[in-house]
Amino acid sequence: MKSLFLLEAFWKNDLPEGFDPMTAKELRQSLRRGSFVLPFLAIQVLALVAMVAEFRTGHAAASSDSTGALNVWLLWSSGPFWMVVGLICMIFMPLGGVMLMGQELEEGNHELLLLTKLNRWKVVFGKFATLWGLSVITFISLMPYVVVRYLVGGIEWWHEAACAATVLGGSAMIGAGAIG
Repeated sequence: MKSLFLLEAFWKNDLPEGFDPMTAKELRQSLRRGSFVLPFLAIQVLALVAMVAEFRTGHAAASSDSTGALNVWLLWSSGPFWMVVGLICMIFMPLGGVMLMGQELEEGNHELLLLTKLNRWKVVFGKFATLWGLSVITFISLMPYVVVRYLVGGIEWWHEAACAATVLGGSAMIGAGAIG
């Protein structure tokens, strides 16, 4: 009985209280939308298929000499796995926010936000944090694939770290551009 009470208390406080109201509202709404759920499920299937394809073709053992964060060529030369991750986390997830912003402008929801005590910068930062946060959540869900590629496929850790920094930095930049 006590565990049920704890679970119920946890569910009501699903986000930390340190989040500003705009970010909390956007995260709660976005995690339930099909524009997050469908790409999230699709990337799991595509990542598994891409990883198996890399192991079968031997591309996972190949390592490129180019490194560095925000190196898009590194993603494309790293095989099907990072291509899929880059497309979903850097392109589809952030640009999905453009569709949502368009819907919000058409429906007039942005005017309701301006009537609250939140200033415009908090609204914009909340939307950006949500958009980038969804990409980060999706990326974190792919960490088991990265570990398997490292342990089984013999990929260098610095190569994986450079690809990860490229995906996270690129999704932040594209998300900021989409909000802008």
